[in-house]
Amino acid sequence: MKVVFDWLTDTKERQALVALLPKLRLPNKKLIDLLSKQPPLELAKRCKITANQLVKIDLWLQQESANLIILGDKHYPAWFLDLKEPPVMFLFKGDYQKFYRSRCIGVVGSRKPTFYGRQMTKEVVRVLVELGFVVVSGLALGIDGLAHAEAISLGGLTGAVIPTGLDNIYPKSHRNLSRQIVSSGGFVLTETAFGAGTLNRWSFWQRNRLIAALSEKVIIIQGSKRSGTLITASQALDLGRDIYAVPGDISQPLSWAPNFLVQQGAKPIIDITEFYRDLSDSVGYPRPSTAKKELNSRQLTIDEDQIVNRLNTANQPAGIDELVAWLGWPATKTLRVVSSLELKGIIEADIDGKYHLSIS
Repeated sequence: MKVVFDWLTDTKERQALVALLPKLRLPNKKLIDLLSKQPPLELAKRCKITANQLVKIDLWLQQESANLIILGDKHYPAWFLDLKEPPVMFLFKGDYQKFYRSRCIGVVGSRKPTFYGRQMTKEVVRVLVELGFVVVSGLALGIDGLAHAEAISLGGLTGAVIPTGLDNIYPKSHRNLSRQIVSSGGFVLTETAFGAGTLNRWSFWQRNRLIAALSEKVIIIQGSKRSGTLITASQALDLGRDIYAVPGDISQPLSWAPNFLVQQGAKPIIDITEFYRDLSDSVGYPRPSTAKKELNSRQLTIDEDQIVNRLNTANQPAGIDELVAWLGWPATKTLRVVSSLELKGIIEADIDGKYHLSIS
């Protein structure tokens, strides 16, 4: 969809659009048609929007350091153009240039996760951060908030797509988290204008479709039969995005959504090592070399040397779990070092997925 409004470069027209959206409440296609025929300032007068209101919006955008991006702008994200009805405008807090170049993966799930759901969220996010993806979610309670917080704690980037305006962060308990997201290099984004009204189901549907559009892949971690995560997954599938799901105990209600998605063809995350490998392929990391190379301690980092020494001393293959137990490292660190050794051709995996030295 190629849309270029005649008034796009006029600052006052752009501010008027922000004031207009809460009042017009039109489907995007009708709104685009209307704005193509009548500029926002003209419509604002008809809607009795005062000059004072426009000044307040201008001051607020400056105070909040918020970016206003409108359909047709040079740097409007291509991902949103995949939508049948891309947002006419959105408000953005954070480093927009960094966001524009980012590769994002969505992580969504239940507002009331179990201990297992929380643990799996941390494992999944650790892999995403390790591989350099931006973790995108909806700032909701439960899985969403945990995904954001975990990405920040690991030094990664995360982005929140919210169903309310930037002046009214929802839920209120996550307002501080939204500030942490921006201060750590991430972003907060909304299609909802300044001063918009109350939340409704449509607000969450709009938010979920933006999460789906932003994400190369979407990961579902727990959700009931009527969970909103299924809507996000459906929207992502419509856009041709890959869906991953964390299967769970079939006797638990929160396992229904991910188990159903796996039944429908989503990729199950049943092994964090394989999940890491699958995503690393999509990042474009080279496959491990099969050529055997001479082992020279000067080629190895301290961590790599520890794994090589362990395998040499044990004189038998070892899986990731065994290496984690031997070394006392987190699984993701172990995976990273093992992958590096594979790339150097120093170790290789056997048919059972266990590692041994590849030199003779």
